[in-house]
Amino acid sequence: MTEKHLGDQLSTKEAREKTISEAVRLVNAEIEAVRKRLEDISQTEEASPILVEGETSAGYFAQIMASPSEVAKIMLKYDYHFWNILEQDAPDNMWLDIAEMVGLESVSSVDISLKPKHQNEDQLHEHKN
Repeated sequence: MTEKHLGDQLSTKEAREKTISEAVRLVNAEIEAVRKRLEDISQTEEASPILVEGETSAGYFAQIMASPSEVAKIMLKYDYHFWNILEQDAPDNMWLDIAEMVGLESVSSVDISLKPKHQNEDQLHEHKN
C-alpha cells in the first residue's frame, strides 16, 4: 500500500477546489458563448424570421413568424444566456415581452438557434417550462 505524502499529491480539499474552479470556468465560458450568440443575432437585421408559438387572448394556439433580432434583444434583456446554460426557467416577464411583441397573450417557445454559426445551423427550440 502506498503512503500519501504531503508534497506528492494535492490534498482532497485542494483537488475539490481545483475541480470546482474548472467547472465554474467551463460554465462561464458556455454562458459567454450563448450571450455572444444572442448579441450577434440581435445585431443581424436581415435574418430569416423565426417561429414563435403561443396562445391568443381567445385561447387559440398560434404560430407567428418574428424577427430573430427583436427576440434576441428581449432574451438579452432578461439574461436568458444564464437561464439557458444553468437549465433553469427563464423569467416569465421575458416570455410576456415576447408575446406582447408578436401580439399573443402568451408564448410557449421560440425557434432560435443559440449554437455558434460555425458549429451547427440546426434550429434549437427554447421552451418555457
